[in-house]
Order: sequence, then C-alpha cells, then structure tokens
Amino acid sequence: SFLTRMLYDESPGTDLYGEKAFIPAPLMFFAYLVKHLWLHEMKNESQLRLYTDLVVLIEKYRGEISGPALTEFAEKAGMNEIMASRMKALRDILGISFPAGINSFIDKWASPGSLDKFLFFLKSPKDNPPVSKKQLYRYHLSEIPGFHRKVLFVAGDLFPSPEFMKNRYGCSSKLETLLYYPLRLGKLWFLI
Repeated sequence: SFLTRMLYDESPGTDLYGEKAFIPAPLMFFAYLVKHLWLHEMKNESQLRLYTDLVVLIEKYRGEISGPALTEFAEKAGMNEIMASRMKALRDILGISFPAGINSFIDKWASPGSLDKFLFFLKSPKDNPPVSKKQLYRYHLSEIPGFHRKVLFVAGDLFPSPEFMKNRYGCSSKLETLLYYPLRLGKLWFLI
C-alpha cells in the first residue's frame, strides 16, 4: 500500500542488535497507527490504549503532526475518512485541541457515526462479531500489489498446507484434511 511503501522509503534505517530497524517520522508513525486502529475497528475490536498511543504522539510531536502535512498525507494515502474519524474522537471526547485547518478537515471527512463507534468500543472492546468479513478480506486483497501476487494470496487461502489444515480444523490425518478444502472454497465464495 501507499502507506507501507512510504513507511519503508522515508524511514531512516538503523542497526538494532544486528537487525535493520526503521524509525518512522512522527507524522508517518501517527498515520500508520491510525490505519492500524482502523483495521482493529474493521474487526469490530478496539481498545482505548490504541487511542492513547495517538494522544502520546500528538502531545510529544504536535508541531510535526498537527499541521497541513497531515491532511496532505491523508489525501495521498486515500485515508481522509479513516484519519478524520479517529481524530474526531481525539478532539471531541479526549479533548485534544487541533488547529483550525485540522478541525475543518475533521468536520468535512469524519464519519457521522464515528463518536458512537468510539463509545461502543469503550463499553465493549473485544469479542464483538466482525462488522464485515467480506469488506476486510477485500481490503487486504486490495493492499497486495500486482495481479500475480493477488492470485498467489487467494490460492494460498484456498489451498493452505496440510499441516495448517490439521491445526485449523482439528484433523488427525492429512487425508482427513482433504474433506475441508471444499469448505475453504465456500468461505472464499462468501468473502468475494
């Protein structure tokens, strides 16, 4: 995705215990956390601690996050509604103040039900039925670059390894796993 490419392209790398670690700029990190939070909400799960990470970033790097670069970045990443809806909760419920330009962005793009959704997750953070498995599956598929890789992803979803099938469906033999592959096809038919 655009966001992931930018995360790797624009984050300076450093050596950390023999591994390369990327340290994103505060704005990039904020956007990535907003997207991560949105993915949790797509699964109908969210927690206040995910929002507190955003609050900490804003408090520490307000100048880098709360400027026009945020709205420009959200536009480029195709996440105006995603960004504005999470920031609306930060502003209207958690009391974080933003400049006029950011407030206009929030008012224009935030989903009307975003505050209700935030309050719902405060009351019931986990174990809620997913809102739309189809939408989540299609989103993940759309994030995969190139037709060939999309086909490989779908093929891997349809025909995972026999070991995976044994663990997933509690099969005692590889032969028994063959009975569950049609179930995978049905799942995919439902999701696409």
